[in-house]
Amino acid sequence: DLLWITIIIENDQREDPNAQDLAEWSLDKGTTNSLLWAGSRDWVDPSALNGFPITSWPTFVLVTKDMVVYHGFSGWSEDYLDQKITEMLFNGG
Repeated sequence: DLLWITIIIENDQREDPNAQDLAEWSLDKGTTNSLLWAGSRDWVDPSALNGFPITSWPTFVLVTKDMVVYHGFSGWSEDYLDQKITEMLFNGG
């Protein structure tokens, strides 16, 4: 009951990603069981009024099946990510 979506908002040249960028990301990361979408820096808004409050890479946003933001955090911690996903799934998210 979990759908993982990765959104790439820029490539190595800080440009909007294209299909080749996504293919290279997927190949490099070995992603085979998740969705990979191209985004844009236009989606970023630290105030969260007109976009996502992304301040660093990576940023994770856990969204319930009812499309409610359950939790968000920046940086990489596999243990913390596992903990939050487990909490969300077992708390009816």
